[in-house]
Amino acid sequence: MSAAHLEPSPTTSDSKRWWGLLTLIVLFRIGGNAANRLFYPFLPILQRGLGVSFEAMAQALSWRVVAPLLAVPMTLWVERRNPQWGLMLGVALFLMGYGGLGLWPSWPLFVFAVMAVLVGKVVSDAALQDWISRRVPYHRRGLPLAFIEVGWSLSFFVGMPLLAWLFARGPWTLPFIVLAGFITLTGLLLYGGLNRNHRAEGHSETESVSWEWRLSPMDVRGFWQRHGPYLKRGVLPGLWFGFACLVANEMVGLVFGDWLYQVHGLRVQGLGLAAMAIGVGELLGEVVAMTAADPLGKRRVVTAGLVLNTLVALALPYVGGWSVTAALVALALFFFTFEFALVSAIPLMSGVWPQHRALTMAAFAVALVWGRSAAAALTPWVYLPWGVLGSALTAALWNALALVGVWRLREGETSPYLAQSCPGTGSEEER
Repeated sequence: MSAAHLEPSPTTSDSKRWWGLLTLIVLFRIGGNAANRLFYPFLPILQRGLGVSFEAMAQALSWRVVAPLLAVPMTLWVERRNPQWGLMLGVALFLMGYGGLGLWPSWPLFVFAVMAVLVGKVVSDAALQDWISRRVPYHRRGLPLAFIEVGWSLSFFVGMPLLAWLFARGPWTLPFIVLAGFITLTGLLLYGGLNRNHRAEGHSETESVSWEWRLSPMDVRGFWQRHGPYLKRGVLPGLWFGFACLVANEMVGLVFGDWLYQVHGLRVQGLGLAAMAIGVGELLGEVVAMTAADPLGKRRVVTAGLVLNTLVALALPYVGGWSVTAALVALALFFFTFEFALVSAIPLMSGVWPQHRALTMAAFAVALVWGRSAAAALTPWVYLPWGVLGSALTAALWNALALVGVWRLREGETSPYLAQSCPGTGSEEER
């Protein structure tokens, strides 16, 4: 009997509950992503409110490179329980970080909040991606995992204007209090929804994934024998891809504002249009990932995105000089092709190590953060002497290196589930 005959059809109530939970995840992630991105447009306001120099703010933000290392052991702890624990741990970190900063603003609490928000985002994102992956077979996982990534682009479209309105009408700490409240409220609603869905599937409230790994030579050897192929063929190439493609993207993302100012004289309003163009590109990229990753194949879509992104990057210095409109269209295409490549890679990474998805996704997030940090260190050495042409050529080189990771990556899940696999109606059967 084929796998299709073994998969029950979801009822209307199951489907509504499933998409309702995904929408709630998007709302929660809008808050979390906005919390993690507000530093960039509002840095001068935060600098004045805290009474510190730009160098001190930049140093505090650079310390975030260490934060994901704290998230990995937390994710291991979550994996031994269930994704709901990871969600609530993330909510607690968001609340402590931004709630504390909003009520008792100070430089030490700001540094703590910067770290806590990023750790909370990595842990909660990995837990929610793991929750979806446990309920959706690999061959259909691209749609829901790409759908919740809409929270990234909407955090820019919806979140930043609202935060600007709050900064303009209250003390500079008001947005932090509002964000902490919004994330806590949506997180608690989501936690209740996940638990209700868990009970509806017939699981016990305390069900968890049980595994142990003690650091004795025999245990390490046994662990490597069982999981080494997943690590060598899936996890490590995937992490390299994430690191390299983020370096490529940031090589342009960090300099486009200065480039547009130098070439076309764009100031605040013009740079706002550029930001909108980038936001449109990101949103369209997420839509493409939703619709194309499953039917066309996740690896193919990622590869196509990287190749197209490279071509746009190479054309950017020349096309961007024609006119402001041409420059904005080229930037939108650059971020569009990057976004559908990266978002399609998320369901791809969810299948490389099925036994430890949350750990894999947390490590992937660490690779992305380190890619951004490496690009920040590399960009001045490339952009200042050679301009945007140097940045574009370097981005193309790192995209080629990212393709090596994609080509070497092998999924650990390569066939449909033979157990109940419709959203919200069955449990996952690991192969």
